[in-house]
Amino acid sequence: MELFTMLCCAALLFVLGIVREVWFRLPFTTRKPEPGFAPVAHRPAPGTAPVVATVAPPAPIRRGAMFAPALVGFAVNSLLYVVFVVGLIDTGVAIGNDGPWALRTAGFVIAALIALFLAARTADATHRHPAVWLIGAGAAWWLLGLVDMHAFGLFDIRGGIPADLAFHGSGAVLIVVGAIAFVRTSQKEFVHVR
Repeated sequence: MELFTMLCCAALLFVLGIVREVWFRLPFTTRKPEPGFAPVAHRPAPGTAPVVATVAPPAPIRRGAMFAPALVGFAVNSLLYVVFVVGLIDTGVAIGNDGPWALRTAGFVIAALIALFLAARTADATHRHPAVWLIGAGAAWWLLGLVDMHAFGLFDIRGGIPADLAFHGSGAVLIVVGAIAFVRTSQKEFVHVR
């Protein structure tokens, strides 16, 4: 059953890709055109000099600076995840099982603190790409859910496969939304010259 559930989580990512493709085929949505092999070559008229456009290169980003928001998102969402799971069990939406709850919670809190420590070392760039925060938050939710439900077997969501897919899929949706937002914001930073 565990293998089937994990395959369903992987299938959810496939379904999200299909939904994205269908979305861009709707009449009111647009997708940026895919770049071709090479731009069309143009020659200047005889007797004129070619026009050369110069563009300043984008400012370099330090290696760890891009990961700082992801680490902050991972840390914050790890702590929110722990509280959320307790709420699910208390309200009866999930069924709690016996297991290493204290060890798991201590591990999650330590991982969150390490992530915050590493993010603080590159804090100058945490405001640059908030979309990366979503990627880290989604990764935390998805990873911690897999560890809790499939590795440790600490709880089960009532409602069967659809509820399980919704639980794990919410992390995957955050990753996809963060990635799309990151691509769109990073494309605005570059100047395109024709």
